[in-house]
Amino acid sequence: MANVRTLVLLRHGQYNEASLTPLGRRQAERAATRIARLPITAIHCSTLTRAVETAEIVAKRLRGHTPRRARLLRECLPSTPPSLRKRGLAIPAPVRRAATLQVEGAYRRYFKRATGGAKCDLIVCHGNVIRYLTFRALGQRGEGWWNFGTSHCGITVVRILPDGRIKVDAYNDIGHLPRGMVTS
Repeated sequence: MANVRTLVLLRHGQYNEASLTPLGRRQAERAATRIARLPITAIHCSTLTRAVETAEIVAKRLRGHTPRRARLLRECLPSTPPSLRKRGLAIPAPVRRAATLQVEGAYRRYFKRATGGAKCDLIVCHGNVIRYLTFRALGQRGEGWWNFGTSHCGITVVRILPDGRIKVDAYNDIGHLPRGMVTS
């Protein structure tokens, strides 16, 4: 369909403190095989190592695409998770405000109508960012985004139609991962 922007949001693979684990690399390779069927026009990724490594694994499979790194896609917490609240902990207000500005900036940058023909952008980033962006795509505000589950290398697909309407076609699809490879 002309002038439709499709966003394919991919959570990075399983990681340790430094980089993807061997399982995370296999998850990314499986995701790359699945995504290779799509008409990807650009790859964007967080600047954090686990997202960059995942994006590079997918880019090798897609050939001809170099991931564009964006700080707007870095992991963040725009609100205090209920699990922390129950323990009496909170994200400091300045940190929350900065995180909200960041993810709202990402939403404005990527969730817009296509011009000059159909676009299919792959965005490799983090579970909290994907949850927040999907929640916003559904027209929601507030903290309900915490209710979405997220798995390593889960695929979310969102379409922005020429008239600006947004359709979420898939969320956290892990059908490309065998049961033993699913982690969150």
